[in-house]
Amino acid sequence: MMRNTRFIIPGLMILVGIGFFAETVQAQRNQRARRSRSEEMLRERLEDRLKTDTTDAIKLLNQDFTAFTEKYLDSDAFGYSEEKPVPSEIERMRNVLNLFAAAPLLIMDENQEAVLFVKMTEEESKAFAPPSPVKKKTEFDVTGYGDDISKVIRSGLADLQAKNYQDFINKLYPLAELEQLKEEEQESWVVEQLSENEIQLKQLQQDFQQLLSIEATITNFQGMTLAVFQISTGKNYPNANQYRYQFDELGAPSDRIVAFEKVGKNWRFVDGNKQAREALQSARGGLSRDGFIQLRWELKDSEWRIVEIPFF
Repeated sequence: MMRNTRFIIPGLMILVGIGFFAETVQAQRNQRARRSRSEEMLRERLEDRLKTDTTDAIKLLNQDFTAFTEKYLDSDAFGYSEEKPVPSEIERMRNVLNLFAAAPLLIMDENQEAVLFVKMTEEESKAFAPPSPVKKKTEFDVTGYGDDISKVIRSGLADLQAKNYQDFINKLYPLAELEQLKEEEQESWVVEQLSENEIQLKQLQQDFQQLLSIEATITNFQGMTLAVFQISTGKNYPNANQYRYQFDELGAPSDRIVAFEKVGKNWRFVDGNKQAREALQSARGGLSRDGFIQLRWELKDSEWRIVEIPFF
């Protein structure tokens, strides 16, 4: 009899252990299910709220642009807080926003960001795209310093040393930047900023003096003819110790590239902002490669704000 009991007790303990384990597993499953259901319900509430906000934003934009910007637009992403766009631009925004009245919604980034998206063809997008800017006819000195890169550098350095900053800018800056400065009437401001920036002036003069002692590499790149220099940056670099480098810890920074572009019969600074301008214009276009436009919201200070409207 005792022998049978010894066998029964371990068997009961195994059964109890299995039962406890099964209950623990089931409890964990139930907890995950509750958590999953809770997260799903939260997401559903967020989706309902954002769909309601989108509908309300469209309605408010149709009634009062200022009230719409104050309630729904992120002030960091849009510059409409002080300057109201012309009526035709407001009407264009209404037409764009109305496209999202019944658009699918995707919540991302731990419920901090949401995107509504609409598919359209490139041809359809042209009806909503911003009009091409009307360019003013600008006239400025495009003669430059010539096509001898050594003479260009010597002339640029001479104008810097003689404080002929207007000539330096007119004859070396990229034409697209000069045109934009003229259109925005910012040319005199740029000249003033250059004349007052002692660190930048000293850096430019040091760079140009280095360029005189180095032979340029002439090359073709993406349809441009470039004169490329590689110059060193030593401890006497004017703004090195102020904010860019800690030489005692890091040592001297790496070499830098200075490039000039052949424009007509003159060498000018390469237009380094060209790709940035094109990318910005493309982003403003709004149509992605896979044929979608998106209205993007972000949760900021417990309030949902529109941070991206396609074509704007």
